[in-house]
Amino acid sequence: MEKESANESSSSGGGIPKGLIAVGTLASLGAFWYTSLDEKGSVTGPLKSMSDTIDQMADSAFGDEKKPLHEKLLPPFADYQLDPMGKGPPTLVLAMEDTLVHTTWDRRNGYRVAKRPGVDEFLEFLMPYYEVVIVTELPYGIGSEMIFNLDRGRGIHHHMLCREALCRTGRKKWVKDLSYFNRDLSQVIVVDSNPQALERNPENLLLVRPYDNPETQNKDTEFEDLKAFLYTLATQRNPDFRQVLKKYAGGNVADQYNAKIKAHQEKQKSRLLGR
Repeated sequence: MEKESANESSSSGGGIPKGLIAVGTLASLGAFWYTSLDEKGSVTGPLKSMSDTIDQMADSAFGDEKKPLHEKLLPPFADYQLDPMGKGPPTLVLAMEDTLVHTTWDRRNGYRVAKRPGVDEFLEFLMPYYEVVIVTELPYGIGSEMIFNLDRGRGIHHHMLCREALCRTGRKKWVKDLSYFNRDLSQVIVVDSNPQALERNPENLLLVRPYDNPETQNKDTEFEDLKAFLYTLATQRNPDFRQVLKKYAGGNVADQYNAKIKAHQEKQKSRLLGR
């Protein structure tokens, strides 16, 4: 599949401590990269204030409402990606913030990013079955480097979309509007921990628990538990994923799906035993 979106390209990140992602930023006026890291892999520069500066510039330029930078955020499928029926693979959209990673900042350690347990295995497992799109609310100069280092040159995502690809419906409120994704929405799933970020397309949401406190969530199994459900959806190619997600609304999808599988296995076992 294509390795880059229509307006954003990918590159691999360097060596980093396990569980941390090196972060850089593009200066708003000087246009230079600031990537000085300490021994913990934390940025030692004023990344937080830089991000705030970018927010303020966006407020001045766009006000409270903003559309994505492009009308079509993803390129058409290439011929080799199409199946015999002329259909491309299903699309799996993954939110960055508090879904794939959790970001913290303090004066002592700087800007630090912790990966959710199992995120690497999750991406590598689903890559052959989906077009994987990673989306972040961070500006391109910051978000792209985070995604580069999450990928680390392994090619475990096909496209990345940063803040410039999102809609803003209020100050610092960014939402994913799937009508700009240039995809059949019946074949799109969005994995996100923030339901408000998909308020325009709630029927496409696969809601997961927020990963917002790595110190107490080091045994988080959300992604491991979701793999079977997403694999089944992709291989069975249900005509409309939204109808399937609707059946699981209001609860944890992985828990509900695994309970159904277990109940089905118990029923099959009972039949074999002649009960």
